[in-house]
Amino acid sequence: MGKDISVLDDERVHATVRKLTTSDEVCELWQALEEKSDTHFFHSWHWVGTWLDLVLANTEVYLFSCSIGKRWVGACFFTVGSSTRKKGLVRTTQLRVNEYLHKNCNMVIAYNGLLAEPDYIDLTWQHFFKAVEKFDRTWDEIVFSSLPDIEYQRSLKQAGQLTPVVEKTFYRWTRQLNVPSPARTSILDAFKKKSRQQMRQTLTAFSELGEVKLSAAISSDEALAMFDAMKTLHTQRWELEEKGGSYANTQWVAFHHSLIKEYFSVGVVQMLSISCGGEVIGYLYGHVYRGRVYMHQTGFAQMSDNRFRPGYVSHFEAMCFNSSLGFVEYDWLPDAADCYKKFFSDQGEPIRWIMFQRKRWVFAWEHFLAKLMELKQKIVSK
Repeated sequence: MGKDISVLDDERVHATVRKLTTSDEVCELWQALEEKSDTHFFHSWHWVGTWLDLVLANTEVYLFSCSIGKRWVGACFFTVGSSTRKKGLVRTTQLRVNEYLHKNCNMVIAYNGLLAEPDYIDLTWQHFFKAVEKFDRTWDEIVFSSLPDIEYQRSLKQAGQLTPVVEKTFYRWTRQLNVPSPARTSILDAFKKKSRQQMRQTLTAFSELGEVKLSAAISSDEALAMFDAMKTLHTQRWELEEKGGSYANTQWVAFHHSLIKEYFSVGVVQMLSISCGGEVIGYLYGHVYRGRVYMHQTGFAQMSDNRFRPGYVSHFEAMCFNSSLGFVEYDWLPDAADCYKKFFSDQGEPIRWIMFQRKRWVFAWEHFLAKLMELKQKIVSK
């Protein structure tokens, strides 16, 4: 399991890194830690176990664990990969936390960080950096995709001599669902004025075509059928931008097939179909965890008349439906400041993609290239 690297209050703190063989060897320990943690769906064993079963067949996965005595108080996984940037001029070796990025297998996490008991989260961050510093494989940078602000601040305090570099910043987009009855009125009234007006207009437009109905899958087979049907509408939208969309990633499809088959019955998978006048106008695929709905993927009909906004109506119906079930929050997952999600929600906390870099000549070279490009753009703009 590794060597002890520190002592806390006379109790032995074991911070270790080891190669993982199967998901079974950590299932019970991870679930016990999850139960004590204030975490999100993407750290649940439902997600993590499914992810491990997929990526262990493709790459080596390493487990970091921090324990006091025999009890885990914090943990995460990471993979080792290479990065090529600046048109091949910059090449690095990365430790990618809770992710495996590879062609046709980009299984990314929506909210990243370390899983830990609340009282030991800072300790876990401290020993994570200590443990990976002693990791016996050469690496240049540690990569956290989609790190919430509170975890970002904690990581900065514990990163030591590593240099933090923020690649990009998205934001959290959510809507509260625990609203006064009637929920439809309360949810609509909570929209910004312009959004509220547009939503009412598109609801009126769809009413001319027929009744809008929401159907929720009631079995894993029905959920899988809806998930596969969603491919057509989802792909049509991305083909307009000459992109393949999520379904072009066969590993992504296989991952979610496994997740639906394994965990629909325990209530953490939600698959919705929204129709109007008997025609499907949208599919919504998401996860339900600890009272929150994480809307993961969508597929909407393409309509030329801009009075009809299938995405707006589908999300609105889904919010009303989930409010009626007693869920407290609807989460669109992180996105850019100018995304469509601002129609429904105010901009929330920043979510950062960050690299913690060792002192390497390659990063000085990368910084020089960036400055050179910046200077070139200034000259061209004149």
